[in-house]
Amino acid sequence: DLYFDVDESKYSSSPVTHSPSLILSFGDVWFLNEYLKSTGLLECLKAVDGQFDTVVSLVMYYILNQLALVHAQDWYESSYVSYLYPKARMDSQRLSEQLSLIGSEESYRSFFKSYIGWMKNDQENIDNILVDSTGLPNSIHFPLTAVSNHNGKISNEIRLIYVTQEETGIPIYLRYVCGSIPDVLTIPATIKELKEMSVPIKEVLLDAGYYSEKNVIRLYTENVKFVCRVKENLRLFKELVSIHRKEIENQDNLVKFGKRLVFIKARAVNLAPNCPGYAYICLDLARRASESMNMLNHLDPDSGTSTELFEKLESEGFFILASSNELAIEEILPVY
Repeated sequence: DLYFDVDESKYSSSPVTHSPSLILSFGDVWFLNEYLKSTGLLECLKAVDGQFDTVVSLVMYYILNQLALVHAQDWYESSYVSYLYPKARMDSQRLSEQLSLIGSEESYRSFFKSYIGWMKNDQENIDNILVDSTGLPNSIHFPLTAVSNHNGKISNEIRLIYVTQEETGIPIYLRYVCGSIPDVLTIPATIKELKEMSVPIKEVLLDAGYYSEKNVIRLYTENVKFVCRVKENLRLFKELVSIHRKEIENQDNLVKFGKRLVFIKARAVNLAPNCPGYAYICLDLARRASESMNMLNHLDPDSGTSTELFEKLESEGFFILASSNELAIEEILPVY
């Protein structure tokens, strides 16, 4: 063991100073901030109600993390964002107040007015859109939560409707509705809100949940072109499959789409009263095989064959796409 006897008196006139170095996470925040500035999206965030530094810090937190909001304060203090936006208040109480401001109708509309204006100035083509919805599971007791039956799945949820640019998937607009409202009822209000936001809709892609004669008539009235999948329980679907299922498997109707082989037959039909359009009857061979196998796995071994069973087997693998415009059978699947 070694012991050093040091005379500390000669150092007493020199004050002891500590210079701790603060290690901050830098690159991801710096890159995201530069991107938001260079694209002009940072200016759009100024339209959101609340304290600007807090709003931007929250946006960055949600983009860069998968953590719960309870960790936001720790992230902020250990990140370069605390130098970029030093006025941000990321403690739990302030964040609750900020989220309440962001969720207000005034803030919501103010942001989208600024954001859609930015998209137009940036020459983004927002004429062609895709509309779809998703369920947000939720058990909080407030008016937007409701019991929903979506494709046979029962849940408590809110429905969130997305409008995105068709080719790029860039979000244009969103709106939320009660979980109990079927998708088919939301299209008129969605179109109306888009028009109020000055979004010039020319073409729209829709999933089967939005197809109905009323919606078709509305789209024709608004001069909006569309492609939409037809629900299997609708009369149009059943009639077309019944008429064409025996003749569709023809070499002239065979289309290769990626690794899929699909028989497609186009027919001019009335999609709704006084709304002439086109129906594309499609038979997906891979889908037919999987659906037939699934049906056989659930077949009662003690039951016999019947006309109903035969017709159901013959209908496996079919789907129908409706279009307001005529397209070649090779084009309809890439478009949809």
